[in-house]
Amino acid sequence: MGGGAKEDQEAPAAVTIVPGVWKEGLTKARYIATYRVALHILMRNWEGGGQPFTLSNGAMALEGVGRGTKWRALRELEQLGLIRIERRKRKSPRITTLHTTANPEEA
Repeated sequence: MGGGAKEDQEAPAAVTIVPGVWKEGLTKARYIATYRVALHILMRNWEGGGQPFTLSNGAMALEGVGRGTKWRALRELEQLGLIRIERRKRKSPRITTLHTTANPEEA
């Protein structure tokens, strides 16, 4: 009782940092799903240390985004210059994020 016992504390909420280039680019997005996919991509990018990763339909379903909507959002993010998509036959796409570091060569 009292004293701030550890079991009384809640886990900190996950925080996703959105780079300025992404924030500016996303203002031009037409679909709300593009924001959902973008936030998921940014989190995965951070978790993977900036390495390319696959984006499965199952992972997006957990975010409330279906297969067709995922692809529409990915195309939009690619057109906005925020990601590069490696399209692979009958496999999940491989995503490379752009403009997510302070590296001036990437911009």
